[in-house]
Amino acid sequence: MTRGCAVAGNDILVFADARQSWAEDSLALLLENFADPNVGAASGDLIIDSGSGCNPNDVSLYWRYEKIIRRLESGFASSVGVTGSICAVRRELFRPIPKGTVLDDVYWPLQVALLGYRVVHDRRVHAHDYLPKGQRGEFRRKLRTLSGNFQLLGRLPEAFLPWCNPVWFQLMSHKVARLVVPWALLGGLLSSAALMDHPVYRAALHAQMAFYALGVAGFAGSIRAHFRLASVAASFAMLNAAAWLAFWVWILGRASKTWQKVQYPQEIAQVRYLSRGV
Repeated sequence: MTRGCAVAGNDILVFADARQSWAEDSLALLLENFADPNVGAASGDLIIDSGSGCNPNDVSLYWRYEKIIRRLESGFASSVGVTGSICAVRRELFRPIPKGTVLDDVYWPLQVALLGYRVVHDRRVHAHDYLPKGQRGEFRRKLRTLSGNFQLLGRLPEAFLPWCNPVWFQLMSHKVARLVVPWALLGGLLSSAALMDHPVYRAALHAQMAFYALGVAGFAGSIRAHFRLASVAASFAMLNAAAWLAFWVWILGRASKTWQKVQYPQEIAQVRYLSRGV
């Protein structure tokens, strides 16, 4: 990616991933954002289409939440990252990405923000993707991206200093706070157990245990398909388990080595292949 950008000659660099497809007018809409000289980078929405992978409702819920955050950040000042499968940046603002960087779609947008330019999220711009096949693939994907959040601490330390980063609040609340959640959950569980002689803490312990039991049950496909709350609990547990494990992946220096090929349903790949007329 860095080598390609070094030889590019146009003023705007446009990035896409190999698997996702774009809506027909997305490129034109994406480039419209650069009419504003304060905009340094822009990206759009990733639309998760249904298929035979993970439960689409769970991912849809997560993505709705994620996209709301990005739109609010963009409207307030600037986003802290882009949708890697559909984004663009002014060539003069792009900085080389260190080898082994996991979250390149956060690293270079943060560089743009540090230079004083806005990173905007345009909800009119769409790329389409499908779900990985099964929960294991989704867990691996989240483990990799969350370990990449930890990796940023060492690769771009100035971004975590409020006097250096104009989007410091967005970065801390969006990317860093979620890394603390599993430790807070563990602390809440242990403190409730230690203080269970008190009726309030005993009730809190029972509520937590019931929720986690529901999450474990939610990993069973039959239960997941019929009970939305179990499905949501399972997804919540999976996300925070990945965040907890990502810390240890980073500590052991394996954050840049956590990529594994995620299997996507073969029949979906065939439909996409034929629909493009290849």
